[in-house]
Amino acid sequence: MTLYPKLITDALQTVTYPGTKKNLVESDMVADNLRINGNHVSFSLIFPRDTDPFLKSTVKAAEAAIRYNVNKNEGEGCGEQVEIEISLEYKSKPRPEVGKMLPQVKNVIAVSSGKGGVGKSTVSANLAIALARLGYKVGLLDTDIFGPSMPKMFDVEDA
Repeated sequence: MTLYPKLITDALQTVTYPGTKKNLVESDMVADNLRINGNHVSFSLIFPRDTDPFLKSTVKAAEAAIRYNVNKNEGEGCGEQVEIEISLEYKSKPRPEVGKMLPQVKNVIAVSSGKGGVGKSTVSANLAIALARLGYKVGLLDTDIFGPSMPKMFDVEDA
C-alpha cells in the first residue's frame, strides 16, 4: 500500500464542512503539515474556534473519507490499516479560564432582557446601590448600545 498526499487531499475534498457548506480543502481547513510515514498519516484541521459545534463530526468524517478513499484506490481492507492522526488548530484564541480574565472580581451579576423599556437599568442601579450599602465593592457597566442611561440615573452626566 502506497499512500501519497494527493490521495489524502482528494479524500478531504469529499468532506463538506457544515459551517461553510464547502469541502475541507476549499474552506482552507487543512493545514500545510500533511505527513505520511508508511501507513501513518498525520495532519491538522483548522477550525474557527475551539467550541465549534461541527468539530467532532468533521474529524470523524475526515477519517472515514480517508479510509474509504484508500480502500477505493489501494484495495479492500487497506483503509483499515491506515493510522490517521488529526490534530486540531483554531483561528480564534482560546477563551480565558474562569477567574483569569478579571482576577480581582469575585462575582458578576448580569441583568438582561430581550425587550426594551422593562427596567433593566433601574434594576441594575438599585441592585448596585443595595450591594454598596451592604459594604460590597461594586462596579456597574452599562452596555446599552442605544445610549447608556446610568450617567443620567446617577446624575453624573457631566462628570
